[in-house]
Amino acid sequence: MKIYLDEKIIEENQVSLFEPWLFYGYGLFETIKIFQGKTIFLNEHYQRMKKSSIVLDLKINIALSKIIEITDELIKINKIQEGSLKFLLLKGLKYDHLLINTNFKKYDPEKYNQGLSIKISERRKNEKSLIINHKSTNYLENILEKEAALKEGYTDALFLNSKECLTETTVANIFFINKKEIYTPSVDAGILPGVVREKVFYIARQKNIVLKEGYFSKEKIMSSEAVFITNSLMGIMPIKLIDNQKFNINNEIMSEISNFYNYLMEG
Repeated sequence: MKIYLDEKIIEENQVSLFEPWLFYGYGLFETIKIFQGKTIFLNEHYQRMKKSSIVLDLKINIALSKIIEITDELIKINKIQEGSLKFLLLKGLKYDHLLINTNFKKYDPEKYNQGLSIKISERRKNEKSLIINHKSTNYLENILEKEAALKEGYTDALFLNSKECLTETTVANIFFINKKEIYTPSVDAGILPGVVREKVFYIARQKNIVLKEGYFSKEKIMSSEAVFITNSLMGIMPIKLIDNQKFNINNEIMSEISNFYNYLMEG
């Protein structure tokens, strides 16, 4: 598979291993959906990485127009019609590296009809952490919790923070619905402000649906009517089960959000 690294398209096995990004997990990444051979919401991902790079002392010295050229070329070379594209901004010894690769990964369409199951993690997120609101490559805790959830028969794990408030799953933002209103944890609760999360806010405004951010307990979500999670690859994904509690995966509000999101993606 071909990748882009520091102004060249090269083979994956040419990447140097002796860099701070490898030893310390010092970097940022963005995962972008490829749909019908095109990237989805590339600008939003690029802008988020730029903002985070300032906070975490990383330098991205490439314009969006050039990024578009590179990604279009990689998608064409690697023959990706549907899958994902990943940006990695990595701390280097002499200068920071920008790596871009593609993947055929996508979600099984049947999952949207069946819904996913998640469990409440026993681990707690530190909402005061410097990196909690940034998509850093320091991702080990999320990986381990997701693997533990899979071993127990769940698809994902949902974190609470140090104050026992809802945050996010290992790979997605979370929303829940009650009495035709949508709720989602505040950024200050300790979450990554997702690109698709922002699209849900936009859709809610367009549809005059009440959407409330805040600090919510586990009991609040467990007593709700419907739950869905979002990330850039899955889009809007219904949740059928949290621990032993079942939820309605055919909720009208959730379907309305999902249909509008698919319209945005295809448009």
